[in-house]
Amino acid sequence: MKAAVLFSGGKDSSLAAILLSTWYEVELNTFLLSQDTNISAVRKAAESLGFPHHVREFRKELLCEMADLIIREGFPNNAIQQVHREAIRCLSGEYEVVA
Repeated sequence: MKAAVLFSGGKDSSLAAILLSTWYEVELNTFLLSQDTNISAVRKAAESLGFPHHVREFRKELLCEMADLIIREGFPNNAIQQVHREAIRCLSGEYEVVA
């Protein structure tokens, strides 16, 4: 069974992928707010782990919605949570397991 890992290229998401690979066929998923983002370090980290790596782009409106939320609330916590929820929502249609 495949498991999607939300992959930032950092230690936490790398460790999650490695641990899950004991039981699942892991696929790394990196979400971008813009295709212009330089993710060479993320790609290099994914390559070193050896799992399939998918780069996805959020819907265009999300960045403005989250900026408005941060301005309205005065802090980023809920916007960050909303971005994570959006990524999980996107992946849950393709994978039974999302980490």
